[in-house]
Amino acid sequence: MGYGVLDYVGKSNVMDTGPPPSYVQVQETTQPPPEKSGLPPAGPGMMPVPHQAPPPPQQGFPPQAYAQQQMAVQQQIYVQHPVMFGPHSMQVMCGYCHQTVQTTTESNLKSSAILFATLLCLVGGILCFWIPCVMDSSYETTHRCPACNETLGVYNA
Repeated sequence: MGYGVLDYVGKSNVMDTGPPPSYVQVQETTQPPPEKSGLPPAGPGMMPVPHQAPPPPQQGFPPQAYAQQQMAVQQQIYVQHPVMFGPHSMQVMCGYCHQTVQTTTESNLKSSAILFATLLCLVGGILCFWIPCVMDSSYETTHRCPACNETLGVYNA
């Protein structure tokens, strides 16, 4: 009896089948692994697809022109650093008309300040409504391009 794993009663649960097969016998019975072509294995009635080479250069073009045709197009990228707008007019390059201009500024009361002034008027009486109107943080300054009149940025105090 051959070596095997013993079960809980001490008997072998593996039967003796004789010596293992030789190397030659194993090689004859196994098939070589399929080639890794990226295609599914060909079944009955199917023909394998041959590998296709890239198309040749077009007629009339020298090989150098074909190589230039394959080159990538370069792009120029301009990186513009963010502009930190302040409460006063400043000189910047307009992103819309691409001119260097001195911005025109316009200061307006924020809608939140108007809401807060209305709330103070209702709760604290008519004498308190003016408090949000004199605070610097209640205003926002809009910077515009004088050439194209586009908004370039907003400063919140």
